[in-house]
Amino acid sequence: NIESSRLPQNSEDGIYITSELGYDVKRGNTDVTEIKSGLRADYIQGKHHLFLSSKFEYGESSDVDFKNSIYAHLRHTYMFWTNLGIEEFVQTQSRKFNELRLRQLFGLGSRFEVKGDLFVFAIGFGGMFEYEDLTTDDDDLWVIRSTNYVSLRHKLGYKNAPIQAYAISYYQPLIPDVQDYRVLTDVGLEYSFLKIFVISNSFGS
Repeated sequence: NIESSRLPQNSEDGIYITSELGYDVKRGNTDVTEIKSGLRADYIQGKHHLFLSSKFEYGESSDVDFKNSIYAHLRHTYMFWTNLGIEEFVQTQSRKFNELRLRQLFGLGSRFEVKGDLFVFAIGFGGMFEYEDLTTDDDDLWVIRSTNYVSLRHKLGYKNAPIQAYAISYYQPLIPDVQDYRVLTDVGLEYSFLKIFVISNSFGS
């Protein structure tokens, strides 16, 4: 759900970089080691917004791997009018222990958004090529899906309030078999402290 990780609506021009690194070791009857890292980089200049989001997770138990996943998403948005723009994106993803050897996306779409001091409302319509290589299937699969979303972010209280609520829904039907579709809904709260620290609680379905 890349829409939930967009920068706040009043972000100024510039470069923004955030990273995370986690290392967890448990020793006992079973030795468990887990590593998690992430990088987010944004470039905002006028009507352009380019951002990269990437994550890596690895885990092993008694020297046997049980988790190994890689994710990267690159997206460019150009708002050629105040409320209307276009988006291009590419994504690659692999989850070794979740039947997904490789998933790749190449997409293009339009974005309509309305901004206020307290909220951002956005609707997106587009299409994408999707490639999947599954461990449960010997055949590689290329398909075309429509990808569409509705997004609302709202600050609770006043313009510089530290609490922000969001709700995002995605609908991705297969073309031409629209009976084959994916639906994702994500609702959450974000708490910002000192403008550099953010805690996010989300609920997805």
